[in-house]
Amino acid sequence: GDWSSDVCSSDLLGLFHKPEQYAANIQDILKQNEGITPEALIQYQEAMMNRPDRSHVIQVLAVPVFFQIGRYDQAVPFESSLRQCHLPAVSEIQILRGCAHMGMIEAPDESLQGVSNYLSHLC
Repeated sequence: GDWSSDVCSSDLLGLFHKPEQYAANIQDILKQNEGITPEALIQYQEAMMNRPDRSHVIQVLAVPVFFQIGRYDQAVPFESSLRQCHLPAVSEIQILRGCAHMGMIEAPDESLQGVSNYLSHLC
């Protein structure tokens, strides 16, 4: 079928800056999750919406906190991510300028390099 018209895929499409470029990835994700029941999806969404604010945790960490931010992220808006970067004592920030929420798919090399750089500073 047409993945772009599926109700579940519409939420998934919003996680990509240019979803048409990632049709094969989106199709793979949908296929991997096709056994999930509607009830489980509803519970997942409710759990995400009702989770407690844990931002205080990153305010007291003794290690730098890494933020990898997609410039076009709709799930965690760019401005919200930037505000969170000020919470830890030390932040390392990488902005993926051509990405939304799925930087690991949209810019895999750049994403991996950012995580690798962060981890190398910790060790």
